[in-house]
Amino acid sequence: METLKKILEKLEKFKIFESEEEKNLDRLVSSKTLSSGQMQKISCIRSLVRNPDILFLDEATANLDKDSVKILNNELINFKGTILNITHKQEHFSNIDSIYIIYAKNLIKSE
Repeated sequence: METLKKILEKLEKFKIFESEEEKNLDRLVSSKTLSSGQMQKISCIRSLVRNPDILFLDEATANLDKDSVKILNNELINFKGTILNITHKQEHFSNIDSIYIIYAKNLIKSE
């Protein structure tokens, strides 16, 4: 039950369903009924609710609006584990310990 409570809280926080009609979880939900942004948010929620030791993110802000990027960033700031974040938009994230750049097939630590 605790996991369900967390899921529902994050669904509300990420504003996945904007209207009351959309919040009906008895309806069929699929990639055909959800936007790419909604699917991206659900993917983030699934990862966060599991509370892993290491969280791997690959373009986590793709398809997200500005408000959702802020919500995700706040969630990541409060995450207790290690985060490995692959992104083209490092400006979307704060609280970064190390930045590595791949250039000409080489991994370079940023200053």
